[in-house]
Amino acid sequence: MKRTARISAALTAALLWFAAAAWAAPAKNIILFIGDGMHLQHEIAASNYLFGADYSLVWHGFPYKNYVTTWDTSTYNLYSIMQGKPTFDPDNFNPIYGYNPEKAGTEPSPMSEDTMERLKYLFPDYSKKTPPLLRKGPATDSASAGTAISTGTKTEHTRIAWDFEGSENGKLKSISEIMRETNGASIGVVSTVPFSHATPATFSSHNKGRNNFYTGFKNYAGFGIADEILTATRPDVVIGGGHPSHNNPKWETTKGYISKGLYESSVSSGEYIFVERRAGEDGAGLLSAAATKAATERKKLFGLFGGADGSFEHPIPRDEPGAPAIDRATDENPLLRDVVLSALEILSSNENGFFLLAEQGDIDWANHANNFSWMIGAMWDLNEAVRAAVDFIDRPDNDLDWENTLLIVTADHANSLMRLNPEKKLAPGDLPEQKCVAALCEYPGDEVFYSTSGHTNELVSVYAKGAGVEEFHKYEGSWYPGTRLIDNTHVFKTMKDAAVGSE
Repeated sequence: MKRTARISAALTAALLWFAAAAWAAPAKNIILFIGDGMHLQHEIAASNYLFGADYSLVWHGFPYKNYVTTWDTSTYNLYSIMQGKPTFDPDNFNPIYGYNPEKAGTEPSPMSEDTMERLKYLFPDYSKKTPPLLRKGPATDSASAGTAISTGTKTEHTRIAWDFEGSENGKLKSISEIMRETNGASIGVVSTVPFSHATPATFSSHNKGRNNFYTGFKNYAGFGIADEILTATRPDVVIGGGHPSHNNPKWETTKGYISKGLYESSVSSGEYIFVERRAGEDGAGLLSAAATKAATERKKLFGLFGGADGSFEHPIPRDEPGAPAIDRATDENPLLRDVVLSALEILSSNENGFFLLAEQGDIDWANHANNFSWMIGAMWDLNEAVRAAVDFIDRPDNDLDWENTLLIVTADHANSLMRLNPEKKLAPGDLPEQKCVAALCEYPGDEVFYSTSGHTNELVSVYAKGAGVEEFHKYEGSWYPGTRLIDNTHVFKTMKDAAVGSE
């Protein structure tokens, strides 16, 4: 009797443990979309152009919506020094020195008013006489912002999944690596910008400098980002820009995103099915065929596309009031939705699940140029990609559903302090008159305003749906009591909690 009781008690305990583990880690699959440089006004502008309403993008219908702080240690230190406070210490810091809700608001514009106090906080030397190209404020870069999301650790400018100067920790383990090691999950990293660029790199490599694109780049003596991605981390899917025929045909070591040797070994790799941009051929078709081949042969996929600046040529919106339409700049590059669907075809075959990072990087580049039209095309590209992922999860012919898959849409940081003029609201399909001179664009009709050509410390949005989405709630207000705000490091913690459970 006692032995039977002990066995029964042990079995009950084991069942409870397994049940708790299953509850704690419900997300077998995670799909993370990052709109690089995207903030709420960009979302509203794209939604109005496409649908004639402020909040009609795909992710606006997700059940979880919140705002995120994005500061890094470099930003923190600039603000703290101005106030005579100590610089960042990971064991003793005050989040209010990274972002102050009392001065900058608990919601982004237009939910919160742009007061002069707010502008002075974002740009300490703010003056209307200072042109946007010269107006800068403390703000993260994509490397440190991506690192916060991918590893849950605050670091300084240029670091790629690498701790800040003075720390002895060095490499930081990313959510993709954690899911692979803990769950046996597959990894996918895809982007419309070069695959070795900052944001995708933070999920697939580790480096002290974001511009160390490959071994030997600018006489860099260490291990380059592209080399680590393709020969060490070796994600199951890598798709992005940086094709040398368009970006670096002379194989100069002062530019480009992949070395000649690494490119040649990728072409002949036995591990990866390699597909690249080809003159006169449809990039989406080439990529789809390669993905099917990789899935059939159970191999990995490396897709290398891009144009002269390394990135995919951006979609182009038409200025046709009442009839919004987007044209592809070229058929030789796929759209982000094509990239995401090809990645999902391969990753979804792993019964242990997967992690997929999908970045639309042109939103950031467009806003650096204050280029509204370019931004709208990039936002459409992101919206279509998220729509494709949602449809893929809803398909009945795969093992994905909202009970085992978590989908998140967010931004790494804001860019440009772009504002729409509420007194001159644009109709669907309508673009403002846009005059671009040198590096920046201007808008003589005053439908759109830009305050800078750089990143800002504004809040960005986060939207989520699916397995483990409730994990977000436990971080709300934890750094900023009395608010619902979360930090970008909490996005990592939420993904980790949802995928492998709380510690």
